Amino acid sequence: MPPSLPLSAFLAFLHLVSAAQPSAPSPISAPLRSLPWASGKNSLNFLHTTDTHGWHAGHLQEPQYSADWGDYISFASHLHDRADADGSDLLLIDTGDRVEGNGLYDASDPKGYWTFNGIFEEQPIDVITSGNHELYLANTSRRESDVVVPAYRQNYIASNLDIRDVESDGQDADFRPLAARYRKFTTKNNGIRILAFGFLFNFHNNANNTRVQPVQETLKEKWFQDALREEDVDLFLVAGHVPVRESEEYDAVYRAIRAVKWDTPIVFFGGHTHVRDFKRWEDKAMGIESGRYLETIGFLSMKGLKGGGGRKENGDVEVQNGHDTEESEETTSSPTTPTRRTKKSLQYNRMYIDNNLHSFHHHTKTNSTTFPTEHGRNVSAQIEHARHTLNLNQTFGCVPQTYWLNRAPYPSNTSLLSLLADRILPESFAAYSTITSPTANNPSNHHHHQNQRPSIILTNTGALRFDLFQGPFTLDSTFLISPFTSGFRMIRDVPFSAADRVLGLLNSEGPILQRKGQDGLGVGGGGGRGMEGAVREGGFRAMAPQRGVGGGGGGEEEAEHESRKTGQEGGAGLGVGAGGQIPLMPADNLERGREQEAASSSLHEQETHYHPPTVVPGYTTHDDLGAAGDDTLHAPTRFFDVPNCIGSQIFFPNTTLTTAATSPQQQQDQSPEKVNLIYNAFIEPWILSALEFLGQEYEEGDTEVAIGGETMTGVIRGWVGGTWGCGEDE
Repeated sequence: MPPSLPLSAFLAFLHLVSAAQPSAPSPISAPLRSLPWASGKNSLNFLHTTDTHGWHAGHLQEPQYSADWGDYISFASHLHDRADADGSDLLLIDTGDRVEGNGLYDASDPKGYWTFNGIFEEQPIDVITSGNHELYLANTSRRESDVVVPAYRQNYIASNLDIRDVESDGQDADFRPLAARYRKFTTKNNGIRILAFGFLFNFHNNANNTRVQPVQETLKEKWFQDALREEDVDLFLVAGHVPVRESEEYDAVYRAIRAVKWDTPIVFFGGHTHVRDFKRWEDKAMGIESGRYLETIGFLSMKGLKGGGGRKENGDVEVQNGHDTEESEETTSSPTTPTRRTKKSLQYNRMYIDNNLHSFHHHTKTNSTTFPTEHGRNVSAQIEHARHTLNLNQTFGCVPQTYWLNRAPYPSNTSLLSLLADRILPESFAAYSTITSPTANNPSNHHHHQNQRPSIILTNTGALRFDLFQGPFTLDSTFLISPFTSGFRMIRDVPFSAADRVLGLLNSEGPILQRKGQDGLGVGGGGGRGMEGAVREGGFRAMAPQRGVGGGGGGEEEAEHESRKTGQEGGAGLGVGAGGQIPLMPADNLERGREQEAASSSLHEQETHYHPPTVVPGYTTHDDLGAAGDDTLHAPTRFFDVPNCIGSQIFFPNTTLTTAATSPQQQQDQSPEKVNLIYNAFIEPWILSALEFLGQEYEEGDTEVAIGGETMTGVIRGWVGGTWGCGEDE
């Protein structure tokens, strides 16, 4: 375990860290909209983060998202000062998936050691919840329980999530709530009485030391129904790792609240789908989702709330664990019935802030000298020290051009998927097979003779998470592109007539994706609801990247882990293409905030203090409040549909290495009788199901480890290092 870093040690880094990370590019001075801040009495403002996935050092290759977590701490501090000065309130919300996806988190042992040791928890957060990525591995959820929950105490809410500990004798204890089921508190300046819940969507792929109760079942429990009937509530705050749009869970929560309190305002904070979005249920119930990977700081404001609790410096706090016991009522100075409000008295607004210093300076009316706070500087220094300790700048090679995950068509010369299918996978597997081929000392080894058998290699495109940028390919880059630890599996001697058709089945909404009784193919392990339901409920992560929503490197679906049962570690799920070959979510939601023209009609809102203004590619979000939600005026970015899976061939006679290299007739004339079928480990259930559908019966016991147990991450790292050196002569 890395040693703990004392304050004095990382303060020594302050001369290097003015704000952001030293290697972070400077943001471009793009035109900005003004923050729709709600000031004065009965006004409430929120900052929201979600799906940060370890990117707390910011984006070191993308100027528009280059601020780090220390900068966010400084930003929040300035806005807290603003709220205190004008009599409004500010609350901070985080809705989970803080882990997995960046070297700062993934490269440490244990994972997350630095993230949760002087970095993330340094930001005060008023309501925080778990995501699904906190639950895939038992040790991750234990760390959440042992470290993160105590750090945030009553502010951590787990309305439908339980965990069980391991007793001293090694036996599992009974399940208990991960954290409080809900929280009741009063805001500092206006005495707004808030009842907050924290949900996770109906997720089934968690480790067996956690339990996720379906949201719809949770809403029936006595503690929840009792909480709804509290009279002294000015606002219901529903935070969670749940999409705000087309969400059966949040729709159910909305209906449950309205069945009891028909007029009390509700605000939702969502996550999981990695999009910028704002959903309007009705005039007094709206919610925000704030992107991914610390590209976006979500901002939401409410004006016209009625505060009945009076001004309280720390707020009266009531925390409930959901047990059916008598609950004490919070004492308030002047109870106010929420039904006295009129619809016209309440206003919601939102903004999606690009995570960079240019935006932060603008919204806080500061500059490079006045913006950084001492606390923020210290956290930035801690991040720099952690990155240095983890050697995240270790370089394996230099990429000659940028390859896009879904901002280039597939196939094309700038597509990362084309690079993977045409070169990385076939060349890596062919090289490994050549190295392990029989030698003069071992000419009769049967398996060695089969190493150069014609082979088909398949992977789901969701195994990749991010773009491959031109320049140094570092240890950090490996985790950004593919942080998952699944390897490859192989089935030997599969009839070519069947193996050749598997890719087509995986890229269609065919019967293998909707067959009943197969674990992982439907919600909760089957049932015929197919790909869409399984992706929505987190049974597996998206097989293909989702169409992006911004200039932040792809915009792909963040991708769930594979099931990690019996020690099998996770990787990519079977997702769907960007436009929805098999929709990850309804088409209208996929299009929301994507491939849309910049809102030229709102140019009058811009504050263009820079001459001439630079319009950079990025998010151009359209949501239920219109097209003026992005703080930065962006040029729209085009995204392309990609297949669920891609394939390569090696050691085929008279063909190139890709499946697209020959015509169907040529393939028929030159095809071998049998091939080895190699695939990314997570898609094994779908591979076996496809083969069964094609008349070939195989079981898990018929499969074996391929390429020496190397992971996708390792394959990419090895290929880049061996192919693209950084020397002048290379």
